[in-house]
Amino acid sequence: MSDTLTPIPPTWRENFGLAADKLHTWPLTWQPDRSQEPILTIEGEPFTIGDVYNRVMTEYSGEAPEVFENVLDMAVQFQCSDEAPGYTCEVPRDQSCTTVARCLLRLYEARKAHFKDKE
Repeated sequence: MSDTLTPIPPTWRENFGLAADKLHTWPLTWQPDRSQEPILTIEGEPFTIGDVYNRVMTEYSGEAPEVFENVLDMAVQFQCSDEAPGYTCEVPRDQSCTTVARCLLRLYEARKAHFKDKE
């Protein structure tokens, strides 16, 4: 993580919310045609949703209240499910971009593990 984080730009803030939505709607039931990881195009470049979470976590500062509630709900649902045994995800403790993105990365890794186990 860099020593000085930059405030999250509007384009990345918007796409961070979209990336959270894509994780939420990425199907839980593995299907060969639906296991492809969601991709977003930001400023003309493709990014996996995991790339978006990682970049927001490591490069940007600020609050993400518009994403926080959705991520909080996903983390609570994950804790109550058996989607990916052995993977943990604590609910985000604040609305910072770093904390919310860290939770999304954990949920994302668990979802990828879930799909891998179904192959």
